[in-house]
Amino acid sequence: MDPFGFKYSALGVSDGDKTILIVCLCMALIMVLLVIGSFYYYRRLRYEKELVLELWKIKYEDVHKTKKALAGSGSISMLSLCTGITEDTTNSLNSACQNVNGYQVFSTIGHYKGMIVTIRQLKKCGITIDRNTQMELKEMRELTHENVNRFIGMCVDERGPMVLTLYCAKGSLQDIIANEDIKLDSLFKLSLITDLTIGMNFIHNSLLKFHGNLKSSNCVIDNRWVLKVTDFGLSKINYCYRNTIPSEHQLFNHQFWTAPEHVITEDAQHYGSQKGDIYSFGIILYEIIFRTEPYNTDLISPQVLKTNIVDNMIQILEKYANNLEEIVEERTEALIEEKKKTDRLLYQMLPSPVAEQLKMGNNVQPEIFDLVTICFSDIVGFTKLSSVSTPIQVVDLLNDLYTGFDSTISHYDVYKVETIGDAYMVVSGLPIRNGLNHAREIADMSLDLLQFADKFEVRFNPEYTLKLRIGLHSGSCAAGVVGRTMPRYCLFGDTVNTASRMESHGEDSRIHISQQTYEILYPTNRYDLTFRGELPIKGKGLQRTYWVQGKKDLINDSS
Repeated sequence: MDPFGFKYSALGVSDGDKTILIVCLCMALIMVLLVIGSFYYYRRLRYEKELVLELWKIKYEDVHKTKKALAGSGSISMLSLCTGITEDTTNSLNSACQNVNGYQVFSTIGHYKGMIVTIRQLKKCGITIDRNTQMELKEMRELTHENVNRFIGMCVDERGPMVLTLYCAKGSLQDIIANEDIKLDSLFKLSLITDLTIGMNFIHNSLLKFHGNLKSSNCVIDNRWVLKVTDFGLSKINYCYRNTIPSEHQLFNHQFWTAPEHVITEDAQHYGSQKGDIYSFGIILYEIIFRTEPYNTDLISPQVLKTNIVDNMIQILEKYANNLEEIVEERTEALIEEKKKTDRLLYQMLPSPVAEQLKMGNNVQPEIFDLVTICFSDIVGFTKLSSVSTPIQVVDLLNDLYTGFDSTISHYDVYKVETIGDAYMVVSGLPIRNGLNHAREIADMSLDLLQFADKFEVRFNPEYTLKLRIGLHSGSCAAGVVGRTMPRYCLFGDTVNTASRMESHGEDSRIHISQQTYEILYPTNRYDLTFRGELPIKGKGLQRTYWVQGKKDLINDSS
């Protein structure tokens, strides 16, 4: 039995084979160790190479500061920055610092490789970029998270450190708290707190281990109202310039969020810790919940310390109900307006009484009308005109002409049935009966259409004179709605055919009427009617027809 505990004799393995097996196992073990070692060596070599490359380093010349410092809304409020700028930039950027509800608002904005960045110019502290700082900068550059603001890089030369982070347009959490125009309800506050919690948890689980400089001015808000933690890391550099703060007021102001064990002392090793971040986190919670400065109890009413969860839920429900009522009212008004638009479109396609029946879900029954007057009009020479025109020109011509026709007939008690090519069909006396007025309404309308056609100008051929041919006939017909997808109100019967024959047997710029229409118009003594003669009408034989020359007395037309 060998040291591995195998009984080779039982397996029939000789001593020589046993030696070979042991050697193979040792070689395999050595190979595995070599592979693992090579892998770690390669990673280490790659890590060292990235450190040497200093991918975080940015040239001053590549950063272009904007002349307009975005203070107030859309800026980043950082109490630490106003004391951290260099003497060279103080004079040029004093206009960017202002007081908003007691807060000093400051930010410098710039452009770097197509990105809008926030620039933090630090004072010269004599800090050298050692290996630990390089490792920290590398880790900061690689941090990527929804609730952690992106670190772009840092400029380092004799002008002093300059830190670049991605610009967040809504400003800092401190700005949001100080801006009374922004309403912070419970859900909004909870969202901000949640974002802050997730962001800090990510930093604590990263190689950075802690933030070290957490405060409300270092929590920025992007365009989507997402909170992002910024100004993390670089603990030695931050410690250096915090010790160079000239004003005692500013010095103590910085320490509002600092844990007691990390209050600036002579011990330069106390840069920060996770426990210190939790202390700062608690101060920020106080700011968000009570919407006030740290340690300020003057603005907190006794009732707010006494509010219980039930009262808070009732208040939330009341606000929600009021907001819901406003939304419902706005949506109702919008719905009514859209309904009006739909009704207008529907009434243009169907007669109002018919449209109302369809809107109520009723079936429109076909109806027989004993006496109506139907008008057909046609463009003389339309086929020839179309042959020398483009399709677009033909469409524009018909659109211009029928738009004018539609405007003209709107002054009369008539209904436009349809247009087929250059044929224009109008009826009066249905679906609402109007006695014998239908013939007069159609005759007056036809005279107006002729006048409109005489003045009409063809856009693509201004010299062309447009002429109409109009035919009228009175009689009975059936009417009803046909179709469901695109319902149309259609007319059926011999009266429709005869009216079409009157138009086709007419002449240019004249109104041709049948005997039946003549017998209704003649007693009114309003029109100049002349006998044309007897014409053979298909399906009707010889028919007496007439011309409507015009009105007899335009002065008394209103009678």
